[in-house]
Amino acid sequence: MGSATITAGNTYVDVPHGLSFTPTIDQIQLTPQDDLGGRGFWPSNPGATTFRINISMFDPDANHVFSWQPIGTGAPVTPAGAFPIAASDVQAALNATYDAVNHVYNVYGLKIADTTLAAYVTFANNYILSILGVPSLATTDPKYSVAYNCALDIACIRVLVVSMGGSLVGVFDYFLGDLRVARAGPYKEAITATLQGFKEDLARHMLNLSTVAAVFTPSLAGEVDTSQGPLLSP
Repeated sequence: MGSATITAGNTYVDVPHGLSFTPTIDQIQLTPQDDLGGRGFWPSNPGATTFRINISMFDPDANHVFSWQPIGTGAPVTPAGAFPIAASDVQAALNATYDAVNHVYNVYGLKIADTTLAAYVTFANNYILSILGVPSLATTDPKYSVAYNCALDIACIRVLVVSMGGSLVGVFDYFLGDLRVARAGPYKEAITATLQGFKEDLARHMLNLSTVAAVFTPSLAGEVDTSQGPLLSP
């Protein structure tokens, strides 16, 4: 997943996909992010490292941005060029393993489909980019590191919640005939602590993402009144 821009005066852009496999045309989904003025668009030239996004007629006056994602694949969706985050970032943060046979990730003993994880990565990226009001984010942008951490926290929280069915209650229960046996499970406490950690981390990073800080040097540093008294209040 990621985004790419066809600049004014051009009819295509070659996109590094960062996938661990060579996609086919049918496995690349494109979504325009602005008005194409009636122009057609399509992917082409899929290769081991790149593919091409085309439009039917160049625009002399405007750039056109496309988001893209792989679909219907039989391999883990771990594009390296997604901004701010990729599925591989979520996999690493959750210490998840991938089952290539069943196309699922294993997270704390629970399972989630690779396409579901990819959808939550897309959601997290789009959510943060919408807050920033930009279609994409370069790694050189001053806000990149904070945006990355925000998107990662959001995706990890959603993955944990959906993988356990939305609730910790009964997630590790099982039945012996008609007898229901409840157990805490080896990962219940770990999941609870992890969710709380991501929640607190997200709150801190969202504050940094939306807060503008100004750095200044007071010109009257030696003349500031330091009087104290009962009528003064901070």
